[in-house]
Amino acid sequence: MGRVEARIREHFPALREVTLHTIGQHATFGVVVRDDALVLILGSVEPRTPKRLEWPWLDSTAEFLAAGAWVVVGGKHESAGEPGTLDGFLKRFRRTHVANYVAAVLEEAGVVEVDEGPPVLVRLRK
Repeated sequence: MGRVEARIREHFPALREVTLHTIGQHATFGVVVRDDALVLILGSVEPRTPKRLEWPWLDSTAEFLAAGAWVVVGGKHESAGEPGTLDGFLKRFRRTHVANYVAAVLEEAGVVEVDEGPPVLVRLRK
């Protein structure tokens, strides 16, 4: 189990949806910790859309942010993200916009600190 997965598992209960808000936009979304992945539950109208994020993908965000510099979260509703942003990094694994949601999960779990900007920035918490 990687560092990010461990922090998320410590903070969120398994198999129970927890409601969070995105940073800056304050959109509501759900988070469910499962054995095999973290699931983001998006949308305000039923049926809501689940986005499954593999644990190794999330653990690799710590490596991406390891330099300690502030990184733009970014986020476009396009399949390719802007290079150097968290959105661009995450779109290597999932071609949909999840960076704002992942940033909120990582902040809540104590993995990153956030500067609400604009633009919204994150960096790995020491």
